[in-house]
Amino acid sequence: MNSRASRLVAIAGVALVLATGISSAASPSVVKIVSLTPAAGSTVQSDTVLKAEVEYEIQVFEPKTTHYVLVPMFATTDGRGTFNHLQRAMDGKVLREQSGTVKITYPIRQELADSRLAKPIQCFFTLMQIKGGTILPVVSSDPIAYEVK
Repeated sequence: MNSRASRLVAIAGVALVLATGISSAASPSVVKIVSLTPAAGSTVQSDTVLKAEVEYEIQVFEPKTTHYVLVPMFATTDGRGTFNHLQRAMDGKVLREQSGTVKITYPIRQELADSRLAKPIQCFFTLMQIKGGTILPVVSSDPIAYEVK
């Protein structure tokens, strides 16, 4: 990974290390937010639903042996990790092509009620690869900041 601080990622009960907002030098995959509602910097509340259009490109694409998903992740209060409330990694947006644009809709009610959630909120859209039961982060979007009502 490169020089940015690593973060611990928890998804589906698994902890992972992730460099946020960047990809590793060995994996120049890309995640870019095209549009987002509510807009970055907005105030959110328990009934807020994130709606994002996200472009992605997977540099090393192995669809016969690996699944790819795009998931929203939220920074923790300790500043060392991210999490979400998906039951399984495959509950994220499944990506079947090496590159493309997808739409993601995600209610944040459970994250807002979670004491681990850092405030102001830092949200990331993260590309994960799932291979042989192992979940690995590939790349994350730049952070999106929200205030909490």
